[in-house]
Amino acid sequence: MQEAEAARDAAAHAESAREQALGRQIAALEARLQEVAEEPYRQMVGKVRRGVLRVVPRGATVAVISRGDPELLELGARRAVHVPGDAAGDFAGGNPADD
Repeated sequence: MQEAEAARDAAAHAESAREQALGRQIAALEARLQEVAEEPYRQMVGKVRRGVLRVVPRGATVAVISRGDPELLELGARRAVHVPGDAAGDFAGGNPADD
């Protein structure tokens, strides 16, 4: 009887370990899928940044119309503000009611 119980416990432990491993594999795959899905956007951000750095003079102010991505504000020696934005130039958190 004790041997059967020990065997059941061992099987349950092994099953739990397999489930945990599978959960880690699923989480890793989901993370990779998210990276792949975001890649075109990241490429676009890089293109925008390179274009601004090439064309807009240092010290200029750039209005960034977006959904609040802070990476779009990283424009070197240029002041960048979100539109719509608050008084500090941070993203206001939504689209304006009208133009």
